[in-house]
Amino acid sequence: MFKCYSSSRGLNRFLEAQKREYETAYQEISEGKKRSHWIWYIYPQIKGLGMSYMDSEYSIKSIQETIEYINNKVLFERLKEMTNLLIKIPHNDIKEVMWYPDDLKLRSCMTLFYVCTGKHIFQNVIDKFYQGERDLKTILILKGMLEKEKNKISEENFKFLENNIIYLEREEEAKIKKKKEEEAKIKKEKEEEAKIKKKKEEEAKIKKEKEEEAKIKKEKEKEKEKENEKKNDRDTSVTNNNITEIKINKNNIKQKYEKEIKRKEGEDQKEIKNGEINNDNNHKTNNINNNLDGNGYQSRIDNYFLCSREPKNLSNSMEHINNNNIKLNDDKNKEKNNSYIKKEIKESTKCYY
Repeated sequence: MFKCYSSSRGLNRFLEAQKREYETAYQEISEGKKRSHWIWYIYPQIKGLGMSYMDSEYSIKSIQETIEYINNKVLFERLKEMTNLLIKIPHNDIKEVMWYPDDLKLRSCMTLFYVCTGKHIFQNVIDKFYQGERDLKTILILKGMLEKEKNKISEENFKFLENNIIYLEREEEAKIKKKKEEEAKIKKEKEEEAKIKKKKEEEAKIKKEKEEEAKIKKEKEKEKEKENEKKNDRDTSVTNNNITEIKINKNNIKQKYEKEIKRKEGEDQKEIKNGEINNDNNHKTNNINNNLDGNGYQSRIDNYFLCSREPKNLSNSMEHINNNNIKLNDDKNKEKNNSYIKKEIKESTKCYY
């Protein structure tokens, strides 16, 4: 059961404190900035919110004491006067007027007196600085006090407070629910944005890595192309050198070969002019002439001697012919001898170069 204070005794603590500090508080709020400590007895709140000694000493202890505070002309008029000063402040940033936790104490005070009086002057402060959000804790504390003090207040005040508390409680709960939903929605949107941002960053990172890989690959390909070009240049240079060397060697071989041909031709011509033909060759030639049938094969043998650059080969051929002719001296085999000799001469009269 809550203790009830009379206006002559319980509220004197507010009057005595305001006697010392009210003018200072009035001056500071007029200037739009609280600088000293007087919040507990200028803007009082319901019991059960603050935990300090000053909160406990200057909090309003019950609904009955709230009604007595409202009925006290000095205290309530000063409260309305200080509330009007807040409304006249040109901006709506409570942090510029007073610091934490005084800003919360002010909202509790405005909620308390709006619930108990229904005067919009208190709601105007809530709308201006707190976007219309009342202190739900104050409403719930008043709801609990109302059931306990039902027999201590008039029926008219009880019904007014009951209806007002129920309505404001539902309204604040709906606001809180809506606010939580909005916060959850905003949180979800932020999470989605963060996911999208993270995904984009990952994609950008992957893209960058791929670009770096492609760049490195391209650089390697360029280096490889350069190496191939250098290698081709070296191979071309070597090939050109080899070709040049081959040409030189070919020319040297050709010149050497031509010189050798000329030398052999000169020797042959000299031998022919001097009639210094090998006796073995003359002997073989005479044997062939003896076996010919007079059809002009002698001229082919002469051509063979003129064309031949290998007397040794010629001697071997003629020796082979003569060896075979020994077996073919019969008159009956003369025709066969002639055919054989023709064939051998044809094979033997090729020029060797």
